[in-house]
Amino acid sequence: VKTFATDVSSSAEIKETCIALASSPDEQDGENTFPVFLKTGDLRDNLNINDNRDIIGTEILIKGNIESYYASIGFNNTYEYVK
Repeated sequence: VKTFATDVSSSAEIKETCIALASSPDEQDGENTFPVFLKTGDLRDNLNINDNRDIIGTEILIKGNIESYYASIGFNNTYEYVK
């Protein structure tokens, strides 16, 4: 994901519609992330970074369909999560 950013200091710059998952909480390279679309509802309300900064660096399990997303392989149709 080439547009991946680790700076979450400005809410105006953070999209509420997606997050990037990585195998390490310290990942800095967007190429090593997995983009996840957060559809409207509980997923977006509970996993968007603007409203849930406490989830940064934590483990999240998400179910969805693996598809092309952000010109990469990712979850475009998410439907369940556990945090």
